[in-house]
Amino acid sequence: MSSQITPRRPQQPQTLIDFAQEHERAWGNEQYLNRPTLADILNAPVVVFWKPNIPADDNPRQKNPTPIRETITLHQSLSDVEQFITRMVFRTGVQPLDKQLVRIFRGGKRVKIKGVRIIFEDDTPTDDEF
Repeated sequence: MSSQITPRRPQQPQTLIDFAQEHERAWGNEQYLNRPTLADILNAPVVVFWKPNIPADDNPRQKNPTPIRETITLHQSLSDVEQFITRMVFRTGVQPLDKQLVRIFRGGKRVKIKGVRIIFEDDTPTDDEF
């Protein structure tokens, strides 16, 4: 009788706790600006995970590429995140973004951006525009 051993594949993270644990493992004792504690992450009303926008390495065959580690920001409400995304839309042409939104949790549950609405209106010249 032949027995085959299949390697156990780690499950992909699903919950806020899973992602928070991954974050803690990736960063260890290193710090970044405003890095929250694990307790702060688990108790925050809104938790946002970000991935840095790193330019592609000049040498794609580099043996030890720079690891991409996500950062976390904490917010009181989703409106804080909405304001940030709105600013991103209007600043992109002026200043390239240094991070990309990866996932959002509200009250410990994952949420996604369902849509974006941009409202246009007629532009009327003001007195100080010539």
